[in-house]
Amino acid sequence: MKTKLFLFFIIGLSIYLIDIGLNSSDNPKEIYISDQEVLSLVSAWESQVGRKPTEDEITRIINNLIEEEILYREALLLGLDQEDRIIKRRLAQKISFLKQETSTDKPSNDDLIEYYENNKDRYYVKSAYTFTHHFFSAENNSLIRSTNGLKEILNGSISIESDPFFLGKNFINKNEDEISRNFGKLFSQNFKEDIKTNEWMGPLKSSFGHHIIKVNNTIPGYYPLITEILNQVEIDLLAEKRDSAIKDYINSVKLEYKIFVNNGFSTIRFNFRGVGKSEGIYDDGEGELSDAASVLDWLQQYNTNSKICWVAGFSFGSWVAMQLLMRRPEING
Repeated sequence: MKTKLFLFFIIGLSIYLIDIGLNSSDNPKEIYISDQEVLSLVSAWESQVGRKPTEDEITRIINNLIEEEILYREALLLGLDQEDRIIKRRLAQKISFLKQETSTDKPSNDDLIEYYENNKDRYYVKSAYTFTHHFFSAENNSLIRSTNGLKEILNGSISIESDPFFLGKNFINKNEDEISRNFGKLFSQNFKEDIKTNEWMGPLKSSFGHHIIKVNNTIPGYYPLITEILNQVEIDLLAEKRDSAIKDYINSVKLEYKIFVNNGFSTIRFNFRGVGKSEGIYDDGEGELSDAASVLDWLQQYNTNSKICWVAGFSFGSWVAMQLLMRRPEING
């Protein structure tokens, strides 16, 4: 009875394994399209076009998916995914996104406060200035004209002859960085918290010419309360955690790799006579030393300016390497 049960079990297991082998989903010539894939593509099509697709259009959508899958598999068979920078970059991005998503837990208030205190300067709101100006183009004696223009204003003139500025005449609550982008670094360096207000001054040089300006108001720089920027602090903390997650992952797996960077070395590895695919037979070291000398001579023909040579071997090979360099005193190696 036990023998029959055992045979029945063996037959059943064999049938099961044969069924798996014949109906394996790993067959590269079988393509399975799920309802979820079709619905996803139809939804994307509808959002782009603005209406539901017709039956013919759905058929074309499915056919395009099938043809894309066929081309993808044929490309893999030809090895077209190998050494392709775009594909490598895309795969690296996908695994980066995957690892980053493992650290998306919502931070606590204590975490946010600690992060804010450790990165407070990042959230500093710089001083802002409201000012008006008269512009004098560098193409038309800007220094002389702006100097005379300032004198006229200080003497009570209401209007002076100046040039139009492409960004306008009045600027409201602009910080030093914004002023630098609009006028240049040299001009923005004049704006400090102790700058005089409600007073015409100049000429101040910019990337475009000279200006005379009047600062109407200044808002001193300050550190905002964390409650005012809580959302931004949370966004920054989560982004930093995601970056740390991918860096930690890379550092952990990098230890498993041996990395060689092209340092300009010319290298060659060979087998002695009678080893591997090298012709000949073992020659008690004399012939093997001749093999090594021939290889070194050949390598030097293509690296005539090389000043240093490294010769390495294992066991018997290391003995041959030492013997080789002992007989070649002109080589620094």
